[in-house]
Amino acid sequence: MKIRVMALALPALIGCLCSAVPVKAGILPSLITSGIINTAEDGSREGYFDINGDHTLDVGDVLIGVVQVRLINATSLSAQNFSVYAIFTQQLVSVVPNGTNFDQFFGPTTAPGKTLGDLVPGLSATAGANGFAAIVSAPAGFGNLLTTPPAGTSILNYISALEATPGYSKDAVIGFGNAISPIGPTAVLPDYLHAITTPVGTALGSPGGLTPAGLAALQTGQTIANIDGGFTVLQNFDPSITYSRTVAGTFNPALKYDFGLSSGAARGAGNDPNYSHYSGGGAVGGGQDNATLDFFPTTVTAVPEPASLILFGIGSISVLGFVRRRRQKAVVA
Repeated sequence: MKIRVMALALPALIGCLCSAVPVKAGILPSLITSGIINTAEDGSREGYFDINGDHTLDVGDVLIGVVQVRLINATSLSAQNFSVYAIFTQQLVSVVPNGTNFDQFFGPTTAPGKTLGDLVPGLSATAGANGFAAIVSAPAGFGNLLTTPPAGTSILNYISALEATPGYSKDAVIGFGNAISPIGPTAVLPDYLHAITTPVGTALGSPGGLTPAGLAALQTGQTIANIDGGFTVLQNFDPSITYSRTVAGTFNPALKYDFGLSSGAARGAGNDPNYSHYSGGGAVGGGQDNATLDFFPTTVTAVPEPASLILFGIGSISVLGFVRRRRQKAVVA
């Protein structure tokens, strides 16, 4: 009997030890460097949703878009067929006069059907309600949706195309770990998304400024606003990566973030040949933007797979059973 139990115990234990290998992570860990601030550069396509229907860019209006990550640490992702994107949604919380322009502060979208949880199924309640962007990836890549868009007239078609890509997976959700301060980030309410308008952007906030004709007239070289922000990782789907709250904010460098957005610029897009693919479908028009996103990852080198944990349990139970039986026989002898 002892030999038979040992025969069962040892293979399970060996299987456990041999199987304790790192989780098969997505493509993101292969693109980033642990222990330093990584920099990603992006470009996006987005739709403007006039929530209250007053044709004015004001509090309550929503922007929904997709972000293509083009560079990580100066390495082009075109070689990976653009394997990393993000899906974002943001809602205007406050507008503060700043000289001839305005400071605009955005927060998580609360409009029904347009929250991040509505756009990206499978998020936690907190990430779905307070998220700004879901970072997603696919090992074989999504292709260049900015130049070869999906059929349709809505930015939502872009999101559907990402989610239908083979190998699609969610990597992390970044967003607001606090309520939004209407006058800018503070030590108590640090997370934020800020845009300062240019004269062109300020005009969108005037009566009748946010119209299909007005947005279509804006060209790709016309900057609507300059953008910066700081975010918390609300949900991490990749156990091989952790994020450190290390990145200094642009609005207030004394504040630190998991992800910091800087050097952002929102622009017109009326002369984009693919403008019609994302400027309708409930939106009053579309735009483009680009930004730099900084983050400080720590890559964990070994995380047991679930199968390894099961084998470990089987192996442990078998070994304990063998030891217990052996002790019982010793007592009888």
